[in-house]
Amino acid sequence: MNTYPSIPDSKKAPIGQRCVAFYKYDGSNMRWEWSKKRGFHKFGTRTRLFDETDQVFGEGVPLFMDTMAQPIQERVLDVYGSKLERFTAFGEFLGKNSFAGSHIKDDEKYLKLFDVTVFKKGFIDPKLFVQMFGEFDFTAEEVYRGPLTEGFINSVRNSGPGQLPGYDLNEGVIVKGGEGHKLWMTKIKTYAYLAKLKESVDNWQNFWE
Repeated sequence: MNTYPSIPDSKKAPIGQRCVAFYKYDGSNMRWEWSKKRGFHKFGTRTRLFDETDQVFGEGVPLFMDTMAQPIQERVLDVYGSKLERFTAFGEFLGKNSFAGSHIKDDEKYLKLFDVTVFKKGFIDPKLFVQMFGEFDFTAEEVYRGPLTEGFINSVRNSGPGQLPGYDLNEGVIVKGGEGHKLWMTKIKTYAYLAKLKESVDNWQNFWE
């Protein structure tokens, strides 16, 4: 089952390249594998597989199957054809009070789709991703589209709730460019989130990197 790659910070970001930036959610990475024979049949976090019996992430299985599985499958097969063998969707699992990978048991959870990788094709182009899934509430919101600039990076770093027009940034953004096996990504986090980490988490460096 495909795992999601580690995303570097903006120190080595390809300044000047065209990109799409998406809202970065403060939750836990999830992945869902689909195959032609079995449909969605594997569920995992970034590091391990799980099922409905998992005490922390188990509720993510019916949540995904009830709200996201069918439209994701339909859109992917519409674009890549009914002969496609498999693909993996990636999303964030979180609740209103989730923070730095920790979740409140009774907190209502939701999912946000942020990527799909297709067998033998690689990751879907971020612009095509928006075309395919942007209309759904479960899709990560697009924050910015255009050249990646130092000005944009600094505006995200120094922003807080309500400061970037139309978006209440919390953790930051994920920036993507290119397509398929040549997709590049970088993450930009806000200094406000860094301050919150330092106040609340002993090993805050692990969540900032």
